[in-house]
Amino acid sequence: MNISLNTKSPTEASISIQLQKADYASRIEEKLKTYSRQANIKGFRPGKVPHGLIKKMYGKPILIQETNALAIEALQNYIKEHALLLLGEPLPKRDKAQAVDWDNQTTFDFEYTIGLEENFVCKNLANIQVTNYHIDHVEDEAVDALVASLRKAYGTVKPVEESADKDLLFGTLTHLEKNFTIKQRGLYVDQVVAKERKQFIGIKPHTTIIFDIQKILAQAKDIAHFIDQPVEALSKFQGRFTFTVEKIQRMTHAAMDQDFFKFFFNKDTVQSEQTLREKLREKIKQRQQSEATVLLHKNIKEGLMKHIKINLPDDFLKKWLQKKNLAASQENIEKYYVSYAEILRWQLIVKKIAKDHDLKVSEEEILKAAKPRFSNTLRDPALLNAPEEKQKQLLYKFLHEHDSANYKAIYEDIMADKVITWVKQHITMHTQKLSAQAFEKLAATNKN
Repeated sequence: MNISLNTKSPTEASISIQLQKADYASRIEEKLKTYSRQANIKGFRPGKVPHGLIKKMYGKPILIQETNALAIEALQNYIKEHALLLLGEPLPKRDKAQAVDWDNQTTFDFEYTIGLEENFVCKNLANIQVTNYHIDHVEDEAVDALVASLRKAYGTVKPVEESADKDLLFGTLTHLEKNFTIKQRGLYVDQVVAKERKQFIGIKPHTTIIFDIQKILAQAKDIAHFIDQPVEALSKFQGRFTFTVEKIQRMTHAAMDQDFFKFFFNKDTVQSEQTLREKLREKIKQRQQSEATVLLHKNIKEGLMKHIKINLPDDFLKKWLQKKNLAASQENIEKYYVSYAEILRWQLIVKKIAKDHDLKVSEEEILKAAKPRFSNTLRDPALLNAPEEKQKQLLYKFLHEHDSANYKAIYEDIMADKVITWVKQHITMHTQKLSAQAFEKLAATNKN
């Protein structure tokens, strides 16, 4: 048997395997003997079928099966022995296989293309500069907005006989020109643009209003929600509608009293509006600081990706993805590959830093992180009351079912966090203090 590695580039190569008759003859013979013992052919007693007949009937299929199996074994052993770091899986060269003359050849050549990890380095990380945002205060306006939102959410709703500026109208919506009617649609009066709002105020149940829907609502998403259609379909519903109001509801905000406080905090902890506001201020600060940490990690990741250049075997990986998803078009593979390549580069960076600096993930860490993800299953009362050993078995199943997908995902998340933590100590970080509202605007800009 001859095996050779033919390097095309640092990330692409092929492995050639040549099998001589001596490599596979004994396997073929053993397989023929097995067939002969097990064959049930009319005119012959079981186990007494002549070897020549078995070879004539099954020799070629066995030859194809065993040589291919031997080639794959040789390929896997070669990859393991030479510690080749593959991306994707080896792809057989079809032209080689199709050119084989199985009736006359005794020497068979197999060739597999492979994608390889590039041997890159992670150095000069101090050149990566990232801003670490620190929320140092929360504006009164932010607290006011949260208090108002909570009072509205926990307020009471009652029917009224005449609409006012902030009431909710329920009714039936009908397009005047199309066969389109939809019942139980809701519209807040203050959603309507100011110059069109007058006709929605001071009306009573069973009143019908006529309007151009494009004029009463400013945002396409609000129109789409009102008519229960996707935004893309709005062009089909332009023009005049009737809205027959069937009921009017008015929201009364919750009073700032002890009953309201108990929804969020222990009675003994919050007994006044001032204390509630201070605790909500702290919650806003904690939430925004948590978002700032998420943004920091995102920027560190992007900084690493930009700083560390990694070449991938793009053509090979696209062919491999196509083989895995035969139904996908080439166009869809090209689109998918953009995000796939970014994810793969990040995984390679995490793997490299973890290896270079001996970062480990313990089994205890995986189990600890897995329990919250598993909590939905444990909400079943029967499971909550199950013995601890039973719960452990269920958790193990959760982690290792479907080719251990959950285990791998949790491992990767923990390792990525460890890498980020290590990287923080080796890049250049600038701390910037700002308010909660200022950070919220900055974070929204980063999402766009």
